[in-house]
Amino acid sequence: MFGHSGLGATSGRYEDSTDTVTACGNDYHGGYAQLKVQQADGSWADKEPVRTGARTCYSERREVQRENAMLKLVICQLGDWGQTQYCETKTFSGA
Repeated sequence: MFGHSGLGATSGRYEDSTDTVTACGNDYHGGYAQLKVQQADGSWADKEPVRTGARTCYSERREVQRENAMLKLVICQLGDWGQTQYCETKTFSGA
């Protein structure tokens, strides 16, 4: 699975086979990527976000027990004070 924020080179992705979330910053801003997993009751469990600085990518593993659950990948640009801005959400159907 792969998602792009469309914010210049700021991007994020989720690799299902390794449960890896990656955030990449653009030339001027950091990147942010957060995975959310739909629970049996329909609510969403937030995984710890991945943050990175400008002009870098950073990946971390997030334990995901999917069992055909829907996933959301929230991708944002980080502002000057580390706040998320210009976010986009990609939704992936259950496997």
